[in-house]
Amino acid sequence: MSFFYICTINLKKQKNMSESREELIKRLKEIANEEIKVEDNGISAMCYCPAIPPTLTFKCKECNKEMKDTMYESNYKWMHKTIKEIRNLGYDAKIRVLCEECLIKEIESGEYICNIDDFKNRKPLFCFYFRTNKNEKYHLAESNNSSDYDIVLKFLKDKRKWEEFDRTVLLKDRIYTIERMTGLKLSE
Repeated sequence: MSFFYICTINLKKQKNMSESREELIKRLKEIANEEIKVEDNGISAMCYCPAIPPTLTFKCKECNKEMKDTMYESNYKWMHKTIKEIRNLGYDAKIRVLCEECLIKEIESGEYICNIDDFKNRKPLFCFYFRTNKNEKYHLAESNNSSDYDIVLKFLKDKRKWEEFDRTVLLKDRIYTIERMTGLKLSE
């Protein structure tokens, strides 16, 4: 009986971990104004020609229309794994693959906040839904790039720098991606 009680308390603490929209915007502004010096390890280059990703078939989650996109299956799985981690932090997030017609219907419903230009010339549309609490409308963004989802996760975990390919990457250099993916804006 006590084990169940401990698990319940831990789940409640985890659910309350998410920050409000205002707190996240405050942190975003703080990150944008950070003065961080990073040592440059020199110039590096890719000395090979990367392979073209395979073509995968996706179905629209609303109408089941089949669409194709060049993407590694591992990237698609990574995006879903990252969404699960974002949800475990207490944020309301999901990813859905939609065709253009179904996306337009979703946007016209008025239940979402988005920049329609974010969705032009992309088929299928990998739609990322994000909000800090259930009282907000979802912000809707499009990305088939697993790095975009990873940057959002790093921001929500307050990880301000990390190593990538023998160089230090600063979160402050990825503010545009955070704004585009979450709808949080420095100007708010």
